[in-house]
Amino acid sequence: MTAFFDLVATVLLDTATSPWIYLVAFAVCAVDGLFPPVPSETVIVSAAAIVAATGEPVPWLIALLAACGAFVGDGLTYLLGRAIGTERFG
Repeated sequence: MTAFFDLVATVLLDTATSPWIYLVAFAVCAVDGLFPPVPSETVIVSAAAIVAATGEPVPWLIALLAACGAFVGDGLTYLLGRAIGTERFG
């Protein structure tokens, strides 16, 4: 069982230090704006912990993309609310 956990840890660390983490940070924060149960904070805090341990990925880029993703998600939620309206829920 320990070998399985070592394999999972290796795969997660390799993924977190790859360029894909930037897209994941943006996408998870954008989806969190539309569907709040998505754990975007966990992804960002995990990326920050990996930055502290390995020096990769670029921390300011992660923060910028997470903020942009949250902005886009909130904007989409606003647009969805404007399109649906409030008259239906009287």
